Amino acid sequence: MVDTDLLLIGSLDQPIKVDTDWILRRVDEIIEEAVARKNVNIAINACATLIQASQLSGLALAKFFYSIQRRWSEFESSSTFEEEMYPRLGAHPTTIDRYIQVWKVFAEKEIPSEYHERLQQRNIKDLIPIAKALEQGYEVSDEQWEDLSTAPDFNTVAKVIREDIKGKPPRKGALSITEDKIGSLWAWKDNNRYFVGSLEVDSDEDAVQQAIERIRKGSGMMKGN
Repeated sequence: MVDTDLLLIGSLDQPIKVDTDWILRRVDEIIEEAVARKNVNIAINACATLIQASQLSGLALAKFFYSIQRRWSEFESSSTFEEEMYPRLGAHPTTIDRYIQVWKVFAEKEIPSEYHERLQQRNIKDLIPIAKALEQGYEVSDEQWEDLSTAPDFNTVAKVIREDIKGKPPRKGALSITEDKIGSLWAWKDNNRYFVGSLEVDSDEDAVQQAIERIRKGSGMMKGN
């Protein structure tokens, strides 16, 4: 059971102004209680609660972002999803997109149901590369799902994805996007190439270069010839 007195929201990209005094006072209170009762378990259990809360907050944010975006039209807002979420939460659009993709793979059953519970116990940092690999069309075997769901840390998750999953070609019918040397974008599907558009890679405008970098990171595109 998570102690709601110690519930913390996981970090985003920009700091949001919060009142830290209450949580720091709560830490002091717990330490004093643990010392007075000569029971270190009180303090250790509080630490465990914070860790659990951090993990839960990441998954909850992923579901929030996915659900808000999916039902945006129902709010009848004059602003776009991106216009509201970024300035109000301090979350970069790329971060929001990654969180949305994480919940999407659960909501749309891209992960076998028998692994949902264990994977949902993992930190959001571990789930993002898993979601990204699925988005890019890679096939994951039952053995690999088992390895991902039981991996002891992020580095192990990354290793399984890098060496075991991405070491193989994407599944048939998967869509991938590449950028060539002059900034042209190409979509690849079933070994067929389609021209999508181009990026103004030679522009001297900072805003243009920042936008290009955002597109590159957000789309998962690869560099081509």
